[in-house]
Formats: sequence, structure tokens, C-alpha cells
Amino acid sequence: MIGWSSKFGPLERGDPELHHAAGSVYAEENEPYDAERHLVLGTTDSAETLAKLEFEWYTSDEAHTAAIYASRAVFPFLLTANLRSANKALLIFTSRLSAANPSLASQQVSSTSSD
Repeated sequence: MIGWSSKFGPLERGDPELHHAAGSVYAEENEPYDAERHLVLGTTDSAETLAKLEFEWYTSDEAHTAAIYASRAVFPFLLTANLRSANKALLIFTSRLSAANPSLASQQVSSTSSD
């Protein structure tokens, strides 16, 4: 279906709604690699879904690996020049990380042009 939408639709990468739907299904099925592949090309809601997925995945790993999982939520959006989604994913991941670890010091960095 996504292949069809990329061939006959207006976007070469396929329909963002289809990518978001597929990525969300993969995220629910705990298939992070497939979910990442689709959510990066999804809608504005995909950043939140990806950040939540990466955080849940992080919670089953060692505490010092948080940056690895945060980068998995942020870097793909930066590579596709989607600064808004990269910023949103980082904010969601770090807010969940801070809530889970109250003793962890963190600082929000923001600007009006990227919010």
C-alpha cells in the first residue's frame, strides 16, 4: 500500500498518514526497527509516537543508555530536515526521562522558531 502511494501519490516517499498508521501498528506490536522506519516519514503525531516508543524501549536497558535511545528518536527527523519533529521528540523523551528519574538534572532548550 505504501509502495502504491509512493508510485501514484504526490510524495515520492509515500503517504505520511499510511507511514504513521504502519509505524503505530509496529510500535504497538513492539517492533521498534520497523516502527522507526515508518514513523520518521509519518505525520506531525509521529514524533510523539516515536519518542514514547524509544523511551519504553530504553526502560528495559541500562540507565546510562538514555542518550542512545533519545538519539534514535531525534536524529532521523534531523536527517529528513524535520526540525519541528526532532525538537518534539526530544522534548517528549526528556520529559519522560525526567519524570522517571526526579534526581536527574535537565534543562529545556527552546526557541520560538522551532516550537
